[in-house]
Order: sequence, then C-alpha cells, then structure tokens
Amino acid sequence: MRAAILLRFQQNRPQQTHEETNKRRVIWIVALFLISVEVPEIPTYIHYCKNSIMNNTPDWFLLSSFHRKQAEYWYYKDTADRIAWIIRWLGVTKMAKMYSTTVFLATFLIWIYLIIDLGMYWVNFNTWPLFYELLILYIYIVGRSLVRPFKPDAYARIRSLF
Repeated sequence: MRAAILLRFQQNRPQQTHEETNKRRVIWIVALFLISVEVPEIPTYIHYCKNSIMNNTPDWFLLSSFHRKQAEYWYYKDTADRIAWIIRWLGVTKMAKMYSTTVFLATFLIWIYLIIDLGMYWVNFNTWPLFYELLILYIYIVGRSLVRPFKPDAYARIRSLF
C-alpha cells in the first residue's frame, strides 16, 4: 500500500530538467555565501545586546596544559570567523564539483584544512607550529598525488559527500 502511494506520487511529480537542478544548486551556493557573510557578525550583535556577559575572560581552550585567558567576545568572534571560512569553502567546493575533478579535490583539501584549523583553535589557540608544518606537508603530498590517476570509485565516495 505504502509503495503504491509512493509510486503514484513519483509518477505525478514533474521531472526536473538538468537546468532546473543547476538553478537550485546555484541558489543553495549563493545562500551559503550570504550566510557566511553574516556568521562573523553574530558575536558583535550579542556584544551590543549583552555587554556585561561578553566581558568575561575565562580559560576556553580544551588542552589542559595550555592556559590563556581570552575575552568571551573575541573567542566567539574568532570561532565565527573560522566557521564562516568553512562555509565559504564549502560553497567553493560545491561549485568546483561541477567543473573539474582536480579542482574539486584541491578545494576539498582546503576545506578539510580549515576544519582541522578550527579544531586546533579550540584545543590550544593554534600554538603548535610543528603540527601545522606537518599538516601542510601532508596536504601537499596528497595534492601531488592528485596528478596521478586514481580509481573512479574512490573519487565517487568523496564526491558523494557533497
């Protein structure tokens, strides 16, 4: 019964053309970029609404051996800036997916780097330069391997995330 209802719904539903699908993708990408512009401003709005709350200076970072007090406003502002960059590069990655495999994988690596960077900010305020040097070296090696041919199913798994 349920399958028959779904089948009838799919038959009555108009099929989307490739052009309509692309228009929808463009709308979502533009929406991502517009949201990413406003994300860094959220702490500013909160700061002006509740000034006394945002003046606290606790020790925010997750690593127990790392101690640095930072004002609540700046912690939220830095986090919002990093999240905005992640959202922007998500949009760039979605656009690159439509054009080229190599460009898509390169932007995907940058997007992964930004996520790791946000995590390291929460752990210890990005104060491990050796970690970043090794991370950049790793991304360089992975990027160089993009030049060589690879299996289509590996690319399809990564591409299916977007």
